[in-house]
Amino acid sequence: MAKPPQVVLRQALARTLLVSVLSIPASEVVAQTPASVPASSTPTQAPAPTPKAPEPKKPESEPGELAEAVLLLRDGRSFTGFLVSKSDEKFVLRIAGIDTSFEAAKVERYRILEPVLERYARLRANIDDNDVPQLIELIDFLVSREKLDEALSEVKALRQRQPTNPDVRRALERVQNLVDLRVNADEPDANAAAGTSTEAAVEHTGHAPLMTPEQVALVKVYEVDLEKDQSVVIPRSVAEAVLQKYAESPLVPTTKEGREALIREGPGKILDLMFRLRAREFYPQVKVVQTPESIRRFRDEVQQTLIIGGCATSGCHNSATTGGRLVFSTNKPASERTSVTNFYILNRFRTSDGKGLIDTENPERSALIQMGLPRDRSLRPHPAVIDAVTGADLWKPTIKSSTDRKVQNVTDWVNALYLPRPQYDVGYKPVRPFEPQMPHAGTGGTVPSENPPTK
Repeated sequence: MAKPPQVVLRQALARTLLVSVLSIPASEVVAQTPASVPASSTPTQAPAPTPKAPEPKKPESEPGELAEAVLLLRDGRSFTGFLVSKSDEKFVLRIAGIDTSFEAAKVERYRILEPVLERYARLRANIDDNDVPQLIELIDFLVSREKLDEALSEVKALRQRQPTNPDVRRALERVQNLVDLRVNADEPDANAAAGTSTEAAVEHTGHAPLMTPEQVALVKVYEVDLEKDQSVVIPRSVAEAVLQKYAESPLVPTTKEGREALIREGPGKILDLMFRLRAREFYPQVKVVQTPESIRRFRDEVQQTLIIGGCATSGCHNSATTGGRLVFSTNKPASERTSVTNFYILNRFRTSDGKGLIDTENPERSALIQMGLPRDRSLRPHPAVIDAVTGADLWKPTIKSSTDRKVQNVTDWVNALYLPRPQYDVGYKPVRPFEPQMPHAGTGGTVPSENPPTK
């Protein structure tokens, strides 16, 4: 008995949208062709929906836009991504933002897919205006291919038609967050705007450069505490790519149904899995919408009073000419880039004995506190800062006593950090090395001290 047209359409759409970076049978790859949606099918129309669904834009190829392609390997697996390059030796697909190489000898065949907006227009024409599950899949399809304007238009119209549907509300929040992240990108580096490279500016002034927006975003991913911070967005394509690459891990469900159930649990569960797998190559694809608590508390309770107003004042740790290896950034102290830059410096820096500036086991003993106290009240007195001309000690305490409010602020902040602390490297180049040069046993040489990474 023939299936109803609505069932045929639903199955065809589901096959089209679910084909991505997951390993899939060759028969489903074929389902991505335009023939997968019968031209003669006519969907059931909803009774006079208000407002009317947005008309998909006329598909046009964007200049320089990569074509989407499907690679079918000789072992039966297939992969979908944007074709970066192909040669006699290899194919390069951009999958979830990551360029992945495939040996040409292992590729059975490949096929260029029709442009994203053409598929969107064709698929949208065959979905009822009030079919929420199918429309949300279509919205995810657009988001995974970075068509955020079309996705936002679609989900806003759906929200108007379905104002009380919680799935639609969550979809709108997810897409709006991604759009906001794109629109509200942080300001460019002042040195770059002036036509001066960061390296040249550091060489000339000795001041710490600000992190790039990409480095800031990566630090925020590392600092997400899943018990406190849940404002993260992970595109479905990224979640699928993680599950595909780490399919052999016992942490990854073995069945398609199990993987789908994990994805539906939300981005928090996917990020937790990424942390457990240490799938660091995917961290840049995670969008952290709100500032993690550890960075926010540092900004509000520590940086302004103890760093900007103390350690990094003029003549101290705001310049390599006076601050030794430890140099903080004082450029635009209220900006997120400055806060994250100083947070990172504070977490990565090691003193001459190889210890950090914060002590997570005994926060009140942290060097950040002890070196700010008067020397006669400190467990780790700050070294003398001798003026080259007068020979006078220029150092002055930034914390009056152990009862100073600054001590409590630092202690509260350190106690709020999650453990174990990640010893990550996001490619930031400090003015001076974070690590002291430690004697190399048996050679008399020096090597930087190391800390095992986490997350």
